[in-house]
Amino acid sequence: MSENTTNLLWHNPEVTIVRLHEEEGMVGGSEAVYSISVSENAVNTFDIASIKMCGTLSESAQLTITGSGTNYQAVVKLPEEPGTIGLYAEKEVLTRGAADYSLAVAAATDIVVTMDKTSERGAKGNDARITFVVGVPDAFYIKSYSFTLNGVLKSKRGTNEYTYKNLSNDVLYTLGCDLEIYTSKENDTVVTKHVQKTNVKIPASMKSHMMDLHMINVNGFNPKGDKETGDSIFIKTKNGKTALIDTGASYGAAKIDAYLRNVVGLKPVNGVITIDYFFNTHPHHDHISGFEGLSGYGWDKTQNKVVYNKANLANKNVRYQFSNIVLSKNYKEPLMQNSSWAKNVIYYAENVGKLITVCAGNYVSFDGLIFNILSPYKADEVPLQWLSNPADNEQGLKYIRKAVGKDNPSDGTSSLNNQSIVMKVICGGRKFLLMGDAEFFAEELLLGKAADTSDWNVKVSSTVNKINLARDLADAYNITADAAVSRFKLKRFTPKDLDAVVLKKGHHGTANNMSIDFLKAVKASKFCVSANIYSGDNPMAPTPVRTAKDYFTSLGHEADMVNWNKKWQGYVFATAKHGRSGGFFIRTYGRECDFSDPYGKEQY
Repeated sequence: MSENTTNLLWHNPEVTIVRLHEEEGMVGGSEAVYSISVSENAVNTFDIASIKMCGTLSESAQLTITGSGTNYQAVVKLPEEPGTIGLYAEKEVLTRGAADYSLAVAAATDIVVTMDKTSERGAKGNDARITFVVGVPDAFYIKSYSFTLNGVLKSKRGTNEYTYKNLSNDVLYTLGCDLEIYTSKENDTVVTKHVQKTNVKIPASMKSHMMDLHMINVNGFNPKGDKETGDSIFIKTKNGKTALIDTGASYGAAKIDAYLRNVVGLKPVNGVITIDYFFNTHPHHDHISGFEGLSGYGWDKTQNKVVYNKANLANKNVRYQFSNIVLSKNYKEPLMQNSSWAKNVIYYAENVGKLITVCAGNYVSFDGLIFNILSPYKADEVPLQWLSNPADNEQGLKYIRKAVGKDNPSDGTSSLNNQSIVMKVICGGRKFLLMGDAEFFAEELLLGKAADTSDWNVKVSSTVNKINLARDLADAYNITADAAVSRFKLKRFTPKDLDAVVLKKGHHGTANNMSIDFLKAVKASKFCVSANIYSGDNPMAPTPVRTAKDYFTSLGHEADMVNWNKKWQGYVFATAKHGRSGGFFIRTYGRECDFSDPYGKEQY
């Protein structure tokens, strides 16, 4: 992706990087292959860890380097989304200065073809656009980007992408960009680098990266008549691929079925509606017990097996088939001991669908979407003994403190909530962070707080205890705090890992998550909640609204908080408030998001 589209990406006296098979390398879901040559005099000092990815896909791509001596090969597994990727030698950038800075820029420069949302709705004809994205390593200090079209300046700006509009079909264009790059953070000296893409045209057939994310209202009443909340999220891509995340409580199955058939418009084939992926964030009944009502499977305790429930199907006249079941790696063994809901799902996954187990650092990808798994950590990285029997295993629970006093559930419940699969769904340029039932403890792990012995406090109005992971681990295992940090040293997630435009709040409307520190790392502008708001039956439900106000105020948006009692509905979206009796959905074209109520036809 360097000047004149040559395959040579990086060259200096120590390291040369050449991209192989460039014409095939940027296909979503494929692999980009690079040859890395190391000079003889640098063999003894070369470290493969100095080879870094840059570009818009560097967060979700996976890099593998093999070889020795002077010859190495790098393979980058690309996610199924449009964007840029490149390799550069970080050590040379840091030691050799501005010349190598300019080399790295071209390593991650490419074009992204997008379609304006009006084209999807048929309001206009071909309203295709081409976005030129210049990929640069995070450490670079850019003064300006000057974007050109066929040599004519179109925009000089401080951001690394520009969208060319009103282009014509079957016309070849040359897209260019002049970058002014500071040689250091403190230095006013700049170097200029020109990158360009030639022979660019709008593809004859193009598809935008569109996704609908539905928050289904599965709130209801349990058999005792008590009001309960639940979680269920449905995702559908432009090409019809589908994912269901949780199924609410048992009474939620009928609501999900009605919503998917009547609102989304799913149609059964031979009495079966196929869902491509089912994610269960964690095995609490308000997230999973609706599964058997959809799949037609139930656990027979007398025979100790899962059975096909024909009576259930006769009443529903339709069955859902899940092709892939995604569970936490920590899920299967301990929960098979005491959860019929877990047994239903695991049996189904092993005998009907495909079982996929994930933990932090894994990802699932299909049809242009990336599901980056941020939590939970593997069981051998964090002590998770409480999963086997939360009520009895007090020693393993010693380091989990109640962060919200009387509002907090039992330790066992909180422990399982904090084992929720936390995932970031990436669609083009838009990111959605889905928290399951994760609470303060999981948020603090995501912020990397387990990596030191500092005392980190959860700052909310009802907090009664400090949480200190290192200290509590030390107490639980009768070791020093430093030893606890060393034994349970976790991956530090950065703000880049966590940032999202939409945050699906953890654990419904409760007050035991969404710390201000966590919100500042995520930088979300919209919040979704699986609960009612201002419900007399749930005194903690106003918490998301209050916390959102505190968050925006902390960012200096005090003026925007005037008349917050009226404005909050444009920031905090709740299933029972914004979605009437069915739910609401978010549609993104990879560049923007629309929030809509499908029943009331209201757009927020």
